[in-house]
Amino acid sequence: MASLEQLAAAHGFTLEELALNRDGKLDPKQVKRGGDAGRGWGVFFIILAVLVLGAGEGGAAAFFDSLRKPPDRVDLNAVYMMAGAGLFFALCFLAVAIAQFRAVSRRRAVYAVAAPEVVEGPVQKVVIQQRRQHDTYRYRIGGRDFAAPEAGWKLIEPGVRYRAYSVAGDLLSIEPLP
Repeated sequence: MASLEQLAAAHGFTLEELALNRDGKLDPKQVKRGGDAGRGWGVFFIILAVLVLGAGEGGAAAFFDSLRKPPDRVDLNAVYMMAGAGLFFALCFLAVAIAQFRAVSRRRAVYAVAAPEVVEGPVQKVVIQQRRQHDTYRYRIGGRDFAAPEAGWKLIEPGVRYRAYSVAGDLLSIEPLP
């Protein structure tokens, strides 16, 4: 059986964080990690919105400059369509970014006041094998599913009883039961 130090290192928590989780508390680092999860996607979609807007408007302007003067109505409609498509898709990506930031805000609110949920029971290990992507590793403990890092998943023994601490479905720490 893997030692508690090995489990902690493989799952990304410290023994101090585990001790706080046992007492029904969260470590400030756990609050920050959990509350910031997903923020990068919001930033990604904002950057994507700016790039799409620039491409649509820049492409429309470049096409307009290449037209003979005065441009005919069909060519102007193409310019308007290019500019409108760039604006439409940029607004769509911006809406996704705003939704992502709202989700991060809700997660932060949950992590700010939550006590870790404790789940105990024999563990079932699940691996979801995917073509052209990395495999996904999961645990099922006490009727709850948790995402797991591959290194930690390899250390857990199926059928052995474990205690898991989680907030908002995120696995914070895990330990074997005596």
